[in-house]
Amino acid sequence: MHTPHHPTYETRHEPIRPLRSLLRLLATCNFDRACDDQTPAQLIEHAEASMQTLHRGTAALGQLLAHSAVFVEDGTIGADSVEALGFLMSELADLAAECWLVGAQARQALAENHHIA
Repeated sequence: MHTPHHPTYETRHEPIRPLRSLLRLLATCNFDRACDDQTPAQLIEHAEASMQTLHRGTAALGQLLAHSAVFVEDGTIGADSVEALGFLMSELADLAAECWLVGAQARQALAENHHIA
């Protein structure tokens, strides 16, 4: 899958785990004090990459569900599986929105560090 906004997807040799990196970085952040420019910049990068991954994955699941309707209808795929995927997709969409919020807050922190509010 081609991703123009995240070139490492095209050339990766190791799995890219932006959501894992984002959560680990968030666990080390202390936003009550000024932080260096690198931390908000990394948060922005990981949040945006995570959001893109979540959106693409959710869209792919939607395509799979749409094309599997016949198999759900004939019972090959159970309705409980479709229900579970629906709840998963809902949670993934909420997580993508939270990634956007983290990125926005990191941009604000970066702007405040540079006094560009």
